[in-house]
Amino acid sequence: TDVYRRLIREEGLIPFAPRPLPAHLLRDPLVRRDEAGHRAYTLRAHQADGFQRFLEAGSVLVTAYPQTGKTFLCLEALACLQGPKLIAVPSRALVEQWRARLALYLQPEAAAEVTLTTYQGAEKHLGKSWTLFVADEAQRVPADFAIRTAMHIRTEARIGLSATPFREDGQHDLLPLLCGFPIGADWPIGEGQRPTVTVWLVPHDRAKVAKAQELCAAPPASPGHTLVFSQYLQQGERLGRALNVPFVSGRTPARQQLQLIQEHSTIVVSSIADMGLSVPVSRVIEASFLFGSRMQAGQRLGVVVQAPAPGRLDNPD
Repeated sequence: TDVYRRLIREEGLIPFAPRPLPAHLLRDPLVRRDEAGHRAYTLRAHQADGFQRFLEAGSVLVTAYPQTGKTFLCLEALACLQGPKLIAVPSRALVEQWRARLALYLQPEAAAEVTLTTYQGAEKHLGKSWTLFVADEAQRVPADFAIRTAMHIRTEARIGLSATPFREDGQHDLLPLLCGFPIGADWPIGEGQRPTVTVWLVPHDRAKVAKAQELCAAPPASPGHTLVFSQYLQQGERLGRALNVPFVSGRTPARQQLQLIQEHSTIVVSSIADMGLSVPVSRVIEASFLFGSRMQAGQRLGVVVQAPAPGRLDNPD
């Protein structure tokens, strides 16, 4: 995998050539409509501008702030492009979330064209040609388990999605070279997307559990879930017992992870909930975290500002 990084940095080899998408790949968007003929979603002005940039460049990296509509730009591409598409995500929970999005927003014909996979399983799809490759949580793409897919996949177009386009290993300079032209950094942000942060200093882990119990006992300021994050499995299990709620971690069966989070108003979660989960969250309580990780801090900030109605991913004003 270091060979790929040297080829990109030293030889200028990138896996795509920026060019407008050919007209024969485009069609009228296969978006779901209600009985009155209204689309299931309508692109905001900044999203429509971003989608036009995608049509012109063929490959883009959308690095917009959480809850500014990156997903809808991607859905529009899935609806408007003919042929097979591949979406790669970091976890099985996000596979299930994308499956629900496709069923909710796209016509069955368009949804059926999409293959969903984790990054670890993506290599088995390299033998096929694709119209579009989508890298969700694209900050993972420079990693050893994903860079080979990004370099070798045969695709007419590509989209990378990331609200946190940086990596602790310093490999984030490769993101636009693997995904495409960066867009979205100038998308508008509302005041409601700037959550309040309070830091509680406690002397030991038992005090953390007690403080978490105290905070969870108080009603949230707005409707939505309370996510209690624990970086450590033993601590997460203790918190779950103390709060009498499940602890969702990598040990939880993949198909149950998202379901458990959706079913419980308060739940303890490990770092598997850091990325991309679109559930209505009113508050996040961090019992432990990766000190100094900009990526994790940004992801957990995004959890708070993403507050769609149950069962929907709302396109924000």
